[in-house]
Amino acid sequence: MVVSGILKLGIFICLCIVFLNSASAQEKYSPLVFSKVIDNPTHISMVQIIRHIYDKLEIPVSFKALPGRRALQASASGETDGEALRVYEVGEIYKTLKRVPTPIVTFRGFAYTINGEVLNDWASLKNKRVGIIRGIVWAENNLKGPNIVLSDNVEQLIDKLLKGGIDVAVAVHFSVEHELSKRKDLPKVSRGEPLIEFKGYHYLNEKHEHLVPAVDKQI
Repeated sequence: MVVSGILKLGIFICLCIVFLNSASAQEKYSPLVFSKVIDNPTHISMVQIIRHIYDKLEIPVSFKALPGRRALQASASGETDGEALRVYEVGEIYKTLKRVPTPIVTFRGFAYTINGEVLNDWASLKNKRVGIIRGIVWAENNLKGPNIVLSDNVEQLIDKLLKGGIDVAVAVHFSVEHELSKRKDLPKVSRGEPLIEFKGYHYLNEKHEHLVPAVDKQI
C-alpha cells in the first residue's frame, strides 16, 4: 500500500512537471501583438528591428496599426501586448507599460514651413498655427493651446502645411522627409535646428513584464 501510494504520488508529480513545462513553453512561444502608430514611417521602419529582436527569443510577433492615442490606450489596457516604439515619458504616464531600458533609436523633431521662415526653438512657434500628429506624446507635451492643430498621421499633417491650413508642421525628420519624398512639384520646405532630440523605447504591457530583461539583452 505504501509503495502504491508513493508510485501514485510520483506519477502525479511527473504529470505536474510536464504540465508546467508545457504551459511555460506555450507562454514562451505565444504570439505577441504590439501597437504601432498607423501610417507612421518611423514605426514602419522599426517593425523589422523589433521583429528581429523577438526572432532571437523565438517569439512570433505581429503589429496592430492604430491612431496614436488609440494605440496607447490599447497597449496600456492590455488589448495589445505593448508598444512598438514610444518616447521615455510614456512609461511615466502609463504605469501598465513597462519600458525596455535600452533605447532602440534616437530621433530629432523639427519645425517645417513653406514660407521660407526658419524656426529653431519652441518659443519661435508662439502665435503660429502649429500642426502635430495626434497621440505623439513629445509633441503634445511641448505644444498646447488653441493654435495647435491635430492630424491623424503625417500625410494629413503635410497636406495641411502645403494647403495653408497650418503655418508650421512639427514632427520627427524621418517621418516628414519620407512623406515629402513621395510627393512631386513641392514648394520649398524649410526646417531649422532641432527643436528636440529624444530616444525611442520599446514597451511591454505589464502582463509580459517578465520578458523585459530578455528583450533588453537582445537590444
